Amino acid sequence: MPRTNPSATRNQVVDDAPIVASVLSKRPLEDAGQEEQNPTHKKSRQAEHPSSPGPSSSHLPEPVNLLPEPCDTYIQLRFQLCRFKGVYRVARLPLSFNFVHLYRYILLLFGWSGMHLHKFEIHSHVELYSRTNRPGEIKTSRSFRVPEKPDYDAPAWEQLDWKMWCREAVKTPIMRVGTRKRSYEDEFLGMNDATPLDMNDPFDRKWALTRIPNKQDSEVTLGDIWTFDVDENLSQGRCHNDELAIKFEYDLGSSWEVHITIDYDKENHYMWRRSRSGNRPELITVKGAVSTKTSDIDGKKKKVSKLLFEADTFERYLKGEVCSVICNTELAVYEKDEPPASVLQLNE
Repeated sequence: MPRTNPSATRNQVVDDAPIVASVLSKRPLEDAGQEEQNPTHKKSRQAEHPSSPGPSSSHLPEPVNLLPEPCDTYIQLRFQLCRFKGVYRVARLPLSFNFVHLYRYILLLFGWSGMHLHKFEIHSHVELYSRTNRPGEIKTSRSFRVPEKPDYDAPAWEQLDWKMWCREAVKTPIMRVGTRKRSYEDEFLGMNDATPLDMNDPFDRKWALTRIPNKQDSEVTLGDIWTFDVDENLSQGRCHNDELAIKFEYDLGSSWEVHITIDYDKENHYMWRRSRSGNRPELITVKGAVSTKTSDIDGKKKKVSKLLFEADTFERYLKGEVCSVICNTELAVYEKDEPPASVLQLNE
């Protein structure tokens, strides 16, 4: 079941100033562990290393060099790399973050190059695995986009059709976000958001109820998913905030997934309104790192550069002043013109 404490209020209002980098940098990180030494992976790791700071690919969104607009509401999220129990991040993000910022932030957090296709899916009525089994991973979800239940005396085919839609709702997202504004299904049917619908037509009525919106990444913010007032979140109050989650898939077809879910702090809070607005993400916890080009199961033992915890690192990453890349023993986050020895070894 979702991680909800009945004794906690739904919304928490605090005068919480942004966490300074000096505090974050004192959080312990795991020591470097031994990684599989396999010479066959050397070429693959070199390909994952970006030749220029930040991601660069024809499949990426339009370049973003600035942080989002300042926002007084922050949310704490967990970024869990699926199938790797010890590889995750916890960060506080302003609700003004759109999905272009979110994508670039994920690349920074995991040291990925951005040279692969990706997509986002938002799911509702999410149930997570237990924290001792597969913490932070989505177990099941259920879309609320189903047709209205037919009357008791409706024809049998209508009853069967409704049951079919209910079965399809399991694990079906309630929204897709990516670089394409129209889905392939919409293009095939010649439909889009502006297509006029006749609500007296059974097909149009069902289409309006069940169609999965396909949004462009620059159009959707975290504040469109989670809101301080639960009745105004993406589900319009059909489920609580912690029952909404994001699936991020990177390198399509290779099943590299990051599940993004609400993460409660020790006081059972996950959202804050502050007296001073901000637009910088605040990194709380980082554990492990795994390259998309390896099958390293000991990634949770890799070190992480302390620069990742600095308050202005993401802003400088967007500007191309900071790079992030997976190395043999660490996630290296470094100044563009000062690559560490671990990065130089990748190009030997």
